[in-house]
Amino acid sequence: MAFDLRRVRDRIVRTVSEQARAITRDPDAVLAIVQQATGKLATDPSAPLRRMRDRVHLMLRLARAWADGSYREIPPAKLLVVVGAIVYFVSPLDLVPDFLPGGLGDDAAIIALVLRTVADELDRFEAWEQLQPIDVRTIDR
Repeated sequence: MAFDLRRVRDRIVRTVSEQARAITRDPDAVLAIVQQATGKLATDPSAPLRRMRDRVHLMLRLARAWADGSYREIPPAKLLVVVGAIVYFVSPLDLVPDFLPGGLGDDAAIIALVLRTVADELDRFEAWEQLQPIDVRTIDR
């Protein structure tokens, strides 16, 4: 049986989508995966992830704010995309395993795509965040 990258990719996409759907049904699960992603990002970000650091943290803060109920203005489909990216990032099983050299490159590519896809939502969230009476931006501190 020959290795079929397309089948592997499709299976990963299906698995991540299923996990993201399940996680978005449970705000506590969203909080847990945001915490995982924050830890992973802090320990060993790849060069591409370092370049996107502020926007990645903004995306994580958006997911956290949705989960804690303080911000619910993101459409469900966009939230699913955000959570899917976070799931992919924290998952050890993806197209290029993270333990290999350059293994976070595929994670960075997925996150960059998602950041572009939800850019308007991130901008709206950031504007909302700036209006809050307390500093809710502690996830990256």
